[in-house]
Amino acid sequence: MQLIEEKKDIYSIFGILFMLLTALIQAFIALTVKTTTQIVSINLQIIAYYCVPLFFLLPLAFIQFKETIKTNNLALHFLRGLFSYCSVYSFFYAIKCLPLGISATLFNSIPLFVPIVSRLILKEKLSIKNYFGLGIALIGVLFILNPKFDTFSPQAVLIGLFSAILMACSSVLLRKLALAKEPVKKIVFYQYLSCSCFTILSIAIENVLYSSFKGAIFKNVSWIHTNLLILLGCLSWSAQVTFSKASFYLPASKLAPFFYASVPISSLLGYLFLAQKIHPLVFIGSGFIFLGIYFCTHQGKYFNFKNRTAI
Repeated sequence: MQLIEEKKDIYSIFGILFMLLTALIQAFIALTVKTTTQIVSINLQIIAYYCVPLFFLLPLAFIQFKETIKTNNLALHFLRGLFSYCSVYSFFYAIKCLPLGISATLFNSIPLFVPIVSRLILKEKLSIKNYFGLGIALIGVLFILNPKFDTFSPQAVLIGLFSAILMACSSVLLRKLALAKEPVKKIVFYQYLSCSCFTILSIAIENVLYSSFKGAIFKNVSWIHTNLLILLGCLSWSAQVTFSKASFYLPASKLAPFFYASVPISSLLGYLFLAQKIHPLVFIGSGFIFLGIYFCTHQGKYFNFKNRTAI
């Protein structure tokens, strides 16, 4: 029994470390998108985000056909890809219209929606402590959103929040794939394959509906922005791998609060690289966020709340 508990503790540590790394990478993704958004279209950013990793994954996928391509969950992979593509498009739009810290806050409200989706799809249950931790983290989010909120575009705010709802669905489907024993390399490959397909389909539809957009997607793209887009694709692949790894160690409801960690990191990057001011309430909100993460992930190793005695 003790060995089982120790194994669970080790798994929890690995899951936490991978999620913190994912949050850090996501913050740099937001910074890269914000840096290129004035010159590069959202569609081109998404092409880089999905197609650059796919370009490097395809040769390896055909070499390891059975381990990477062959699957019994094709529909589930593409359904997750649809949710992911729509979420990323919405997130990039929010980044374009809002400060980094605010757009990251809206996107990383994912934990508020994951428990609902997780309960519906995976039948996962949450304890009172989980709800308490999520509530504390939500207070932190409200603190961060408060400064000059009335100056933000309501449309951009709603789209940013919508991106979180869609990514919550994608996160739960990822956990479902992990429970189905799908290897990480297969999950990552189909994520990029499906999202690339939806990206190309979206651009084709846009060009049919709005012929004036033809050719504009690659217009005025300098070599600096080209390198930044390649970097965006590399960061995208890294985040997908670390998040997929984390899903093998912890359930979706436990992983979700760690999305909040990229909020203060994004605010700091916006301050350092884009001269975006950080309101003092951001620091207060960040404190609540990390406190909420603690309550959501603490396994009760040091305190037995039932008997109220130290173990």
